[in-house]
Amino acid sequence: MMMFLLLLGALAQDPASPSAVAPIGPRPAQDSARPWRTVDRIVMVVNQDIITESQLLRDLQSVARTRKLTTDTERRAAESQILGDRVRQRLRVQAGAILGVDEKLIDARVADSLEQMQKRENGVVGLSKFLESRDVSGPDVRRLLRDDIYDQLYRDGLTGDAPGPLGRVVADRYVRPGALHLQYVQAVDRPAEMDALGGSVGRVKFQQIILDISQSGGADAARELARGLVARIEAGEDMGSLAREVGGVREGDGVTDVEEARLRELFPEIAAFTEKAAPGQLSSPIETAPRGKPLLRIVRFLERTPAKVPEFADATVQSKLRERSQERLEQYRLEGGYAALLRSSYVWPPELSGRQP
Repeated sequence: MMMFLLLLGALAQDPASPSAVAPIGPRPAQDSARPWRTVDRIVMVVNQDIITESQLLRDLQSVARTRKLTTDTERRAAESQILGDRVRQRLRVQAGAILGVDEKLIDARVADSLEQMQKRENGVVGLSKFLESRDVSGPDVRRLLRDDIYDQLYRDGLTGDAPGPLGRVVADRYVRPGALHLQYVQAVDRPAEMDALGGSVGRVKFQQIILDISQSGGADAARELARGLVARIEAGEDMGSLAREVGGVREGDGVTDVEEARLRELFPEIAAFTEKAAPGQLSSPIETAPRGKPLLRIVRFLERTPAKVPEFADATVQSKLRERSQERLEQYRLEGGYAALLRSSYVWPPELSGRQP
């Protein structure tokens, strides 16, 4: 039901929007030698289902209300995304339709969904006006609801989020304690995951001057320049000014604030210095070679923000870890299921499925 409402939302027409009154992009020129006019054309085939140009243009108009499609490149990218999503959606619906669920049960669920919609829109008249504002007919509503039900049946059976067609949960969603603790340990160094758990990762702030060894006359000349800069900083010169003067910094003072784990991964040499340095301490010249380009860095450690790690024993933390684990497992199973459906299906044009002709 929720997915169906999202579909209706995508179909909503905004009279004030230019894209809602005119199709996006020019239609193919009409051949004057032919006495007929092209009404519609097929743009995609997924097994027994076809997607027409009019359906694609309708989807493009919906996309145009949320982001600009002003160039051919933007329009082609939107078309590819729409048709790629259509392939997945049609395959899931087709797979759900052959699971063996009694059609009477499907009809009953469609009728129940229509009744809920009718109550929400304050009766038949309100529902009629709601659907009319979305340019959706009665038969379209029933078809979309059936598709939504078949799609959900397929998803639920594959992920184990609900019982399958035979009334049994056929996919294991239980997260083992060992896996739960492993995810907790891995989350400590991942900002997004720590934020989701109510914590934060450790961060390091430092200032640096970067010298390009090749542009400084070689390694020996760069080291000599670096030693001179260190002496000037210790004598009281502003490190930010020197970073802009000789370090190629265009703006700011060469201050970097980064996650500790990321610093250890990208620049272990700098991380080794900051782990032991006192606030304000200057490093000796540190050699690094990002992307194979040799550089010399002078680093001043400023401060460290310790990580805020919630306790694993906290019930809320374990609940969030379990939910995240189940979401990942669901995505993995859906991707695997999609790949299996694709191998046994006909999709035209073939590039829409990610396969070569």
